Amino acid sequence: MDLLLCAFWAIFFVIFPLSACLLFDKYRQYFKGGKVLIAIMLYSLLSWSVTNGVIYFRYLLDPMSLQGPEGAFALFFGWLYLWITSIPVFLVHSIIRGIAGIAYKKK
Repeated sequence: MDLLLCAFWAIFFVIFPLSACLLFDKYRQYFKGGKVLIAIMLYSLLSWSVTNGVIYFRYLLDPMSLQGPEGAFALFFGWLYLWITSIPVFLVHSIIRGIAGIAYKKK
């Protein structure tokens, strides 16, 4: 179970945010104008569904494991988890893009 939990955290903290950054770089035309709101909603929906999925999957395995506040917070604020965990990856990505842009302009 610990290996599965570690894999989940690696996916949630690293893979999802890096994938979002790479999609933003590769398909920039899909993130212009009002289309960025669709991307934000999909990212929030992904966060909400994964968070609630993990909480309620744990509940299916052990019905006594679900705490009331934990389930309620995941239900109402599950969309926020992925955004919070993505902040460091987004910051590092923007710093690297800024440095690359400065280095490209100097050439």
